[in-house]
Amino acid sequence: MQTLDSKLKTSFQLIPRQIHFIKDKQPLYGNNKYNKYQPINTPVTKPQETKSNSSNSASTNEPLKDIPEGSIPPFVPLRWNKPSRIGSGLDNLGNTCFMNSALQCLTYTPPLANLMLEKTHQGRCKKSGYCTFCELEILINHALSRPSPSIRPLKIAQNLKCIAPHLRIGRQEDSHEFIRYVIEHLQTSEARSKTEVYQTAVFHIFGGFLQSVVTCSRCKYESKTVDPILDLSLEIQNCSSVDKALQKFFSVETLDVKNKYKCDSCKQSVQAAKQFAIYRASNVLSIQLKRFGILGNKINHAVHIPPQLDIGKYMSVKNGARH
Repeated sequence: MQTLDSKLKTSFQLIPRQIHFIKDKQPLYGNNKYNKYQPINTPVTKPQETKSNSSNSASTNEPLKDIPEGSIPPFVPLRWNKPSRIGSGLDNLGNTCFMNSALQCLTYTPPLANLMLEKTHQGRCKKSGYCTFCELEILINHALSRPSPSIRPLKIAQNLKCIAPHLRIGRQEDSHEFIRYVIEHLQTSEARSKTEVYQTAVFHIFGGFLQSVVTCSRCKYESKTVDPILDLSLEIQNCSSVDKALQKFFSVETLDVKNKYKCDSCKQSVQAAKQFAIYRASNVLSIQLKRFGILGNKINHAVHIPPQLDIGKYMSVKNGARH
């Protein structure tokens, strides 16, 4: 049976200045774009951690604990609903290039743009004062539906402190940090409670789950945890490409000497092997390249980014995923 995750596989490509649209042979999710996903797997349960004779346990097909339970998130098409010409540019309001670059990335993320073009949030927003979701919905609709040469994103710039208290207009800030805060605001605007953020359309677009497996070298007991993620932060020191950085991130780390692991099974402080794996891939994978070393020095070498990333080999459930 085809799984939900396999249906959600999508390719990510950087959009060139001139966009060539190719008509799909068939609709990605049927003819009715308002169809809802139907659950095709049994609900995720919380299995007990077990001993294993295999050190390759990151490839287990068992569901993990801590995956939030709840309804399937709202349906959001992962590809453009319709062809569109290139939208508006953004005026620099004084050291706002960090903000503009992030807003342009969000504007041209197909599933998020599809969600914003539906214009469903403003009509039901109950927030008094500034709302990041409302302003981004206005901006994306202006940029894509009635594009002009450029837009002044003044309302967002004036309310940077509402997005994150330490952000200041007129000061260069970090684009990755800004985009993370914006996505988190979008999530909380959709969710009625903290437990619902994982069932929002925004988390459905950007969110995934990262699995950590720690294996005791003495008794082979495996401790497995899984955490929600909105992106991957990759070390690029001595890495010439994103592929190399991914290999480094998902390689086995040995916990020993000062960093010994206290095993929950044998109750001993022992050497252990720790490894990350992607338990559920994001539909839109956001990657941060760490350009600064541990001493604060900037890492200036070029990092090759291929047009397509195959992250299937880093999945804990080996059903493959491409971005």
